[in-house]
Amino acid sequence: MAGRILSLCAFDVLPPASGGALRVAAINQGLAALGWQVTQYIAFPSLSRRLSQGRSPMRSLRPGWREHYARGLALKLPAWLLNRLGLPPLAADLSPRCLLGEPALRRLLTQADVVIAEHPWLFRPVFRLGGAQAARWVLDAHNLEYPLYAARGGGRLHALAARRVRALEAFAFRHADISFVVSNEDAVAAHDRYGVAPGALAVAPNGVDCTTLRPVTAAVRQQRKRMLGLGDGPVVLFVGANWPPNVEAARAVLQLAAALADTPLLFVIAGAVGDALAHDPRPARVRLTGAVDEMRPWLEAADLALNPMRSGGGSNIKLLEYLACGLAVISTPFGARGLDLVPGREAVIVPLAQFPAQLRAAAAALQPGAQHAHARRGETLRALGHAGRRAVVARFDWSAIVGGIHTALTAPAAGR
Repeated sequence: MAGRILSLCAFDVLPPASGGALRVAAINQGLAALGWQVTQYIAFPSLSRRLSQGRSPMRSLRPGWREHYARGLALKLPAWLLNRLGLPPLAADLSPRCLLGEPALRRLLTQADVVIAEHPWLFRPVFRLGGAQAARWVLDAHNLEYPLYAARGGGRLHALAARRVRALEAFAFRHADISFVVSNEDAVAAHDRYGVAPGALAVAPNGVDCTTLRPVTAAVRQQRKRMLGLGDGPVVLFVGANWPPNVEAARAVLQLAAALADTPLLFVIAGAVGDALAHDPRPARVRLTGAVDEMRPWLEAADLALNPMRSGGGSNIKLLEYLACGLAVISTPFGARGLDLVPGREAVIVPLAQFPAQLRAAAAALQPGAQHAHARRGETLRALGHAGRRAVVARFDWSAIVGGIHTALTAPAAGR
């Protein structure tokens, strides 16, 4: 039987500005549709959210789904400082007493049947606040965070922060009644790193709404290009939030655009990741959109999509969005991690060094009136897009993923 869920979120969820926010919104909306009463609690709301929300800290989003943001500034200020220093969002764990100044959080805790921590950032400090004794505690591990932060380096302060992340993540995995991870690889890593029992782990992959994101006709694609001021030539898309692994990949796109300046390809870097490139040399045929409220028009304007990721964690929702739209995708093996796509059939999966050759062949194939050999390459790209779409419909539609989460949450709790 469905009950009341408290979803603990460090940052704003709506409108989604990152893959993590997309995941939280899709799962919470889906669980509400299945009968749960879901409250997503935002610990570090942005100033724009506080101003737009006005005096009320709560808003109803859909039947059974509402959002409540923290009113006090005691956590917001250290969270801002940590972000400015490039450190993990450890504000709540470093200052757990500040949570006592949020009586609404304590009330929500006592009412919850299930508490889901999105990432480990809030798990330990909120867990120690208590709550209903019968509540089931859940970790939704979008990534394994410690390896990401440990790999960054950055001196003694960053090393201390990374060790704190490891302790925080270990606590969350070991005290959660169930932990969701996004891939089998992350399940193995959680077991090996933190000793999590297999029965306390479940794979809930990242997904996509295949009803909303669909392939469009060539005529609609040209309309979208004109609406967005992209001209009539072939458009290559990369999507990303402003997050270091995405910034690294976006800089690779800039290098690709410079190397392919003699082709008609227009490279569009969509999303807040473009803000990090403001001072980078920009080839002529590159368009940066900055943060956008709606990504679908840019997806519908693209002829081809790139995922040149070389670092990060979890799996890439952007890749699932590309495939749901029927786009042929060129991805690094790392960018396709955790999705079990068939190379050459559902996506082009090659090392970054091979991207220029793949893009040059695609540029010739996407030209109007392409010669026979190039026209065959165009057919191959279209077949890739069709196969990729079939793969995400079969395995990564949010409706099926949320159904699996609902089943796990309603199953009898296993002893730990």
